[in-house]
Amino acid sequence: MGSSDQRPGGRRCGRHLVLPVLVLVGVVNSALSQRFEAHLVERLPHFFIVEVADINNHGEMVGSAYRGSGGVVAVLWRADGSAVELPYLPDNPTDPRANAYGINDRGEIVGRSSVGAIPGVAVMWPNENQIVRLLRGSSVAVDINESGAIIGYGEIDLFRFQGFLLGPTGSSAMLPLLQMQYADGINDRGQVVGEGPGLVPMRWQDNQFIALPTLGRRASAYTISPSGVIGGTAEDESGAFVPVRWHNDEIRELPMPREIAGFVDSINESGVMAGAWQIEPGTSRVAIWRNNLMTEPNDLLIDAQRGVWVVGYGPGLWINDVGQIAGRGWDGVTSGVVRLDPVDIGLTLIGFEPSRPGRRNVIEVNHATPGGRVSILWGTARGEPAPLEQCPGAMIDITDPRLAATGVAGSDGRATISVFIPAHVEGTYILQAVDHRTCEVSPPAWALLKMEN
Repeated sequence: MGSSDQRPGGRRCGRHLVLPVLVLVGVVNSALSQRFEAHLVERLPHFFIVEVADINNHGEMVGSAYRGSGGVVAVLWRADGSAVELPYLPDNPTDPRANAYGINDRGEIVGRSSVGAIPGVAVMWPNENQIVRLLRGSSVAVDINESGAIIGYGEIDLFRFQGFLLGPTGSSAMLPLLQMQYADGINDRGQVVGEGPGLVPMRWQDNQFIALPTLGRRASAYTISPSGVIGGTAEDESGAFVPVRWHNDEIRELPMPREIAGFVDSINESGVMAGAWQIEPGTSRVAIWRNNLMTEPNDLLIDAQRGVWVVGYGPGLWINDVGQIAGRGWDGVTSGVVRLDPVDIGLTLIGFEPSRPGRRNVIEVNHATPGGRVSILWGTARGEPAPLEQCPGAMIDITDPRLAATGVAGSDGRATISVFIPAHVEGTYILQAVDHRTCEVSPPAWALLKMEN
């Protein structure tokens, strides 16, 4: 499966590491949640690195743990945070290896396990105690939907390396996805996304392959929401790979602070996306995209954890439909898998529509003081927090902040502020909201203003 490592960023299977997960009690609606509380889950002894690859709607997570002495095991983290090593295929060699990459709400898990001289074949764990081999040749299963349909890729025969579709559960039928070299994501409608040879992003449904548009020459589609919104990465005009989403088969570039590399790993039914971006070669940070705004999870932690916790020091991030996020983190003492649980508190920027210059845009803020004045500040760079003269105690993270617009919050604490963006204003901007009654400042968020977006 070595060729899978040559792709830009990506969803699973060694294309990048996955982050820690958090544990949550009383999950709130992800469309309303503003902040997150981080929880480390059980650590596995004798493993030097752990990757998370998926989280289901019960807060159960799967991934892989690597021993310092060699070898890798597939891992399930139960909803209570306890960890379980999943079994290998029984005919494994003396150095068994297994990786878990996807889990559905029924607890069915897919991945790969070594067998004989083959480094990995596609497998399913119907539960934490059983393992079933799915294919004969070198292959990997990467995702499973709620009906048990499984997708992945591998050596379908001696001459073809391509994507496949199996299932649903109880069916042994295997459908080669003839035009799709890699199959990376499937939703409950049976829509599959992946890519063809040469990094051509594709969607498959109703036995038809649809090539998705790109920004430049190449792109990869990694994940698809229940409603069919797709996330991934695309090469832009400069040759950099940037995070993108496809909606109704139209592509949109997503904001990130610097254009080195970025990608969307996962997307939930509310359209909230999670992934990562590179700040420099070999160093990545994780991100959340919602309504054309990008926010870093570390900025969204509850006040008691901000400045102490570090979430996502490795690339990759995974979100479920209730808004829980899985990744890797550090609480100032211990590092490991972490789960972020959504909390519906705190002044937060929640939308910037349509994020286009030359027209009127609407900026949305939640959890402001009802009836209070709210201002939006913006600039082009993030700097050290500095006091805001008009609000004692307020600290702004924007270098040379300027006033973009002012509005009044409604009785529900939501401010909907309209602002005209001149046609010549393009590029990535950082925004923060200020509640003038409390002098509370929202976490910084990035927006990409671009005509073709």
